[in-house]
Amino acid sequence: MKINKMKDERIVQLNNKIQSEAFILTIMILALSIFIKSYIFDMGIREYLIELIIMIVSIAYLSIRGAMVGYSSMNTIYFGKKFKIIAILLLAILITIFNGIRNYTFYGKNYDGISDIHFLSVIGVTFISSLIFVSFLLGAVYSIERVGQKRLEKQLDNDEE
Repeated sequence: MKINKMKDERIVQLNNKIQSEAFILTIMILALSIFIKSYIFDMGIREYLIELIIMIVSIAYLSIRGAMVGYSSMNTIYFGKKFKIIAILLLAILITIFNGIRNYTFYGKNYDGISDIHFLSVIGVTFISSLIFVSFLLGAVYSIERVGQKRLEKQLDNDEE
């Protein structure tokens, strides 16, 4: 005979918060490992491919699974329209900076300096590309979350009837 224990909601919320923080910490450590292996130790993608796969699969699973059950990470008090735009711009700038440093490290001898038109055009293309890519990713997550929320609302409406 199985006995279901009642759990205090505060304990459940605290446990969820701790697990969420652990996930974020793990993703940050993976990103730091990829950065160090790629930029500092100048390793090829083979050396950090496992970390990259783990990070991408974990984030994709969390986003898609949360969206399918109707959880919206994009429509919280913290994720207003201004925050989304700022986050997209900051991520695009971060990607551009890292790519610019790496590009100049490898091909700096081919440039006349940081103000070389070819280097600046690479930076510009990188910024625009990363801006489009990050916007597309966040838009896809937002769309999936809307579908999940509509499905949850429909299920709740059906349960009420």
